[in-house]
Amino acid sequence: MVAPLEHNTKCCPIGDLNAKTSTLQDFISPERFVLDMFHLNDEDTLKYFYNYDTVIANGISLERKSESTCRVNPYGHRLFDMCKKMNLFIANSRKGNDNNVGRRTCNDASIVDYLNVSSDLFPLIKYFEVDEFNPILSDVHTKICFNIYTEQIIREQNIETSQRQTVKWCSSKGDKFVDYVKDNQSDQLKEIGNVLDNLLIAENVDQADLDDVTSNICKIFNDSSKIIFRTKRVGFFHKKQNKRLWFTDICKNKRNYFIKQNKDTNFQKI
Repeated sequence: MVAPLEHNTKCCPIGDLNAKTSTLQDFISPERFVLDMFHLNDEDTLKYFYNYDTVIANGISLERKSESTCRVNPYGHRLFDMCKKMNLFIANSRKGNDNNVGRRTCNDASIVDYLNVSSDLFPLIKYFEVDEFNPILSDVHTKICFNIYTEQIIREQNIETSQRQTVKWCSSKGDKFVDYVKDNQSDQLKEIGNVLDNLLIAENVDQADLDDVTSNICKIFNDSSKIIFRTKRVGFFHKKQNKRLWFTDICKNKRNYFIKQNKDTNFQKI
């Protein structure tokens, strides 16, 4: 997960991360001369390194607050690493009733529970609060409450349906099938016979000519079999309708990629 995000991808990881972060900076503040030195001055690169400008533009303070006096632990440094690489920002002490406060979330001593968001998501957070401790919900952790408001995106979904029909050969009707072809398809058979005679004496025979003859023969057999043997419906299929409008093809592909990576990681551990 600790890797730069793809373009326009937004995420919002939340939970007990066991990370103590004090009030250290959770974003990269690059030196412009360093970027110029390594020729990192294309638009996408600059947008990545100066992503914190979006936070400022949304009226969010870059400075973090914390009521905890705990020092930064290894998990805290890992959280900072994730935030800096993925352009995530800790919402604690920056939104809602916790703005400029940084309430403790564990044992009334430390902050280890976080809401981390992409910079563009800050305007969507209309409510954020570190709630009072409730022993029914947790033994030591305090609940984090927040609301994210987004516009509903309605995607048109076309349900694809198909009804397959098949013809099953019946030996007892074999003679009837042959007689029907002779009596009702004689003109087509003669025409096919003439085409085959011409192909036999032709100097050059194209594959397309053979395909046409084969298609015509198949059509005679199929049309006749449907009349003699009748068709039978073998299934009614429809494309499953996705009721979760947010679950787009992009989201599905990313989920499959995550599952694959997770399986590969577990396999390597074994």
